[in-house]
Amino acid sequence: MQECNMFCTLGPSCKDPKVIAELINQGITTIRINFSHGTCADHTEYYNNIKEAEKIAGRKVHIFGDIQGPKLRINKFAGGPQQVVKGQSFILDESPLDGDNTRVYLPHPEFFDVCQVGDAILINDGIVVVECTKNHTNAAGIREIVTKVVREGTISDRKGVALPARVLPLSTTSPRDVECIENACAIGIECIMLSFIQTADDVRAAKKIINGRAKVMPKIEKPTAVLDLHEICKECEIMLIARGDLAVETKLCRVNYLQKYITDVCRQHNVKIVCATQHLESLIELETPTIAEMSDIANAIYDGCDGILVTGECASGLNSANTISWLKKAILATGATMNPDAPLFK
Repeated sequence: MQECNMFCTLGPSCKDPKVIAELINQGITTIRINFSHGTCADHTEYYNNIKEAEKIAGRKVHIFGDIQGPKLRINKFAGGPQQVVKGQSFILDESPLDGDNTRVYLPHPEFFDVCQVGDAILINDGIVVVECTKNHTNAAGIREIVTKVVREGTISDRKGVALPARVLPLSTTSPRDVECIENACAIGIECIMLSFIQTADDVRAAKKIINGRAKVMPKIEKPTAVLDLHEICKECEIMLIARGDLAVETKLCRVNYLQKYITDVCRQHNVKIVCATQHLESLIELETPTIAEMSDIANAIYDGCDGILVTGECASGLNSANTISWLKKAILATGATMNPDAPLFK
């Protein structure tokens, strides 16, 4: 069996150097700094805290930075959150007026360029799903996508919107992402995690910006990225299965199959693969994980994953050290069973 490494995410629960040192002593090999939150100064502070923790622990770790990537969002509503019901019409348009329960401003022209009749559109991480019935320019000369609500729910200001079936003509890196990358490379972060990539071209574009100063770790969380997986593998040495957004943009019941497929393709290309999202989610509030969570970690290892990344359960959970302790137990227990002569009970 290959070694399965432990990756964790830094956050409010574990930003103190002494706490980080405790995680390092438990066997963490890689620490992720999430650039979606905070400023470059905050990211630098986190980096310095890790370096101080390395001195306390007497051991070095890998430090990765995770850029936010292209996240499309609707605009605001005049009367606060709006309820939409199944079967009703709902319009996404280019009018900058505040929305209501019949329409909202979508300030992303590229979305209108590629959306087609029949496409599913996900709003608020898929809590609300609508289907395009018309994409046209109305009598007032404003482009609009007319939809029918398929899954009802509440929509509020600045929620994310996704079009899983299409490749959007978007840059992988926003100006803020570029700023974060420049700062990360300057302070010594060794790998940049690329969020919401759609194709291998997105990885190539990001690599041009990084210009050899750090490695890249594409995050597979969009259907189009899964379809271009073999080409993406040619552009990197390590990859992340970001199961959260992958579940939103595909189907929850398909994520386990996609996880196995992505892992298999990566192993064909000798690309290291790390699995993430909700491995120990219950530990955000509890002291002991569920049977399902422990089984989930084992399943990822049996598939051939090289690492497990814990995110919110470490960054903002009840007890970061306890989270890593349980992750270590799961990995060691699973590794022991990989021996064909392993006893059933030990």
